Order: sequence, then structure tokens, then C-alpha cells
Amino acid sequence: MDEQPQTGAHWVGLVNGRTPPDMVVLIGRIGSHMAASGVPLRTVHAPKHSEVLVGIVGSSARVYLPWGRRSDPQTQTRIQQLRRLSEAMALGAELFSDWEQANDFSRQARAALLFALLGEDLDTPAQFLVFFSRELLPATTPLADAATHGLEAAAVQVASHYGIGAYNLADAHVRHRLRRRLDQLGA
Repeated sequence: MDEQPQTGAHWVGLVNGRTPPDMVVLIGRIGSHMAASGVPLRTVHAPKHSEVLVGIVGSSARVYLPWGRRSDPQTQTRIQQLRRLSEAMALGAELFSDWEQANDFSRQARAALLFALLGEDLDTPAQFLVFFSRELLPATTPLADAATHGLEAAAVQVASHYGIGAYNLADAHVRHRLRRRLDQLGA
């Protein structure tokens, strides 16, 4: 019997240019509370947006960069520097049916996503995933190819495969429950 990997002491929040500013702030609020509890944020670089999220959450956050230069070595990691990059690429080929058709940019973004969700050892799944995607509503809609709906769909696919809870803030019920819980916690 295969043992399930231990859940990591981290969580994943995804933001991009389509994430409304109030949802970036809500994800940041979750991140601030989790960081204060010793559970850091992991995310994938999205120009300007991930920096805003890290600015809210603080220096315990880790941003995985699939390309480009590190501007903040304290919070940013280029995936090309990780020793398990070839394993992440092989895992991506197993998980994503359109891997062979994907361009290098998309493959590297998905590898960065795998590091964020599964840890740098690729064996420590995140506690949960929070994101915003109207395209993935309702939650019961089957996922299309990750290429069709971007990194969020790929994240949900990986989260589902590894038993990581995924919370889409585009769902008003999910958003309300998270806000209410944060209010109860005084976060």
C-alpha cells in the first residue's frame, strides 16, 4: 500500500490580471492570518499581482518564478534553480494531457505551480488552494484542458489529484464562508 504524503505546512494562493482587487486583498487577508499561524503562502509569479499579494502577506511568502530574474531573493525562487526541476517536468507530463502540445512558457508555469502545490520536494502537498476564476464556476463543472482555462484549472486538477482542498472565491458562498471565518478568528 502506498503511503499518502504528509500535508505541507504551507498553502497556495493564486492571483493574476483577472483577479479583482478585492479578491487579492481577501487572499492577502487569508495569507496574513496563516502566516501569523506559521503557515506560509506559496504562489506562482504573476507580474505585479503576486508582488501585491506578497506585500500584504509578508516575507514568509514564497513566489515561484517560471521565467525571468529574481528581484527579491528572500521571497522569490526561480524554478530553474531547484534540483527537482526535471522531476517536476516529468510529473507535469503525467498530469496534464496537453503537456506535449504546450509551449515552454506554459510547461514552466505549470512546473512552478507543481512546486507551489507540492513543495520543493514534490512530496509535501499544500494544506489548501485559494484562487478566483469565473471560468471554473460552478464548482461542479468538469474541468476542461488546463490550457483552456489557464493556471487555475491546472491548479484545481493537481489539487484534486492530491486531495488538496480548493476554494474558488468567484463562488459567493465560498467567499462568504471564508470572510465569516476570518472575522470569527479576528483576522
